[in-house]
Amino acid sequence: MLDLPAFAIFLASIICLLLALQWGGGEYSWRNARIIALFILFGLLMGVFALVEMRNKEEALVPLKIITQRSIAFGILFSFCTSGAGFTLEYYLPIWLQAVKNLSVIASAVRLLPIIIAAIVCTLGSGILTPTIGYYVPFMLAATVSMSLGLGLLSSMHYDDPMSYVLGYQVPAGVGLGFALQQTVLAAQTILPLAQIPIGVSLMVLAQTLGGTIALSAADTIFTTSLSSSLAESVPQVDQATVLSSGATNLQKLVPADSLNEVLKLYNRAVVKTWYLSLALACASIIGTAGMEWKRMKPAQEGGKDSGEGLQADNSEMKDREDKGAEKAADPHS
Repeated sequence: MLDLPAFAIFLASIICLLLALQWGGGEYSWRNARIIALFILFGLLMGVFALVEMRNKEEALVPLKIITQRSIAFGILFSFCTSGAGFTLEYYLPIWLQAVKNLSVIASAVRLLPIIIAAIVCTLGSGILTPTIGYYVPFMLAATVSMSLGLGLLSSMHYDDPMSYVLGYQVPAGVGLGFALQQTVLAAQTILPLAQIPIGVSLMVLAQTLGGTIALSAADTIFTTSLSSSLAESVPQVDQATVLSSGATNLQKLVPADSLNEVLKLYNRAVVKTWYLSLALACASIIGTAGMEWKRMKPAQEGGKDSGEGLQADNSEMKDREDKGAEKAADPHS
């Protein structure tokens, strides 16, 4: 049953946070009363939401016994961090290609194939291998390490680096994204009782969505603030509004030739700073990985039965065999 009051409070708190991140450092300074008020409202509303959830107990929008379960709590953290890192990378990578390397939209999309192919292959591969191995934590660890490596390499990019660098650096990042995508969903299906699995899976998907949304909002503020301040300091003759509103594909057409290299250097630096955020989130996901329980996955569906029913059927059959064996042992004529 949907708890509408709790949902409204949660939604309002997230809106306050997103507005604060979107406006802070851009339209308003971080010390502006509006930004401070939005952060305070976010904290207060989240506190009210937590109190409402604790009061509702079993009827809460997010039951405490589920969200406080160890693997669910750390899985939410892992999903939030990896999704935030991935969304930010995938959003600013084509912008970097179009603005810094002067590629068209289609040409930049073609240069994104390494990360796309790596993510697809590793998503499919982990989906096949995880049930075979029986544990999801190794793939979460591989996701953290691989994504951190790829983002670390991408964060070292310079505006004049050859295209082969950015193509190669995408691969480990894509591998990490592919491994991370579905592991926490599998964890929820393994850890929770059958009746609680839908809520657990929904929490993981919500964490992924919120992670991407909040990280993108923060990254946009980082990018805009960094670029506008560096332009004003290094190339004051270039109109900041023109650079910020021109769009990635038109940047090199609108900037004067004598200032272009410096603007590209500053644009590259601003994009790379958003990847620092991605790198920090990818590294923080190790906390989620470390907190996960090493539990073997439930058996796959057999004969149209779900895993819980299959386990019950196996236990019933074993009990029947034991009962028959006891009867034979008690009957001397058998």
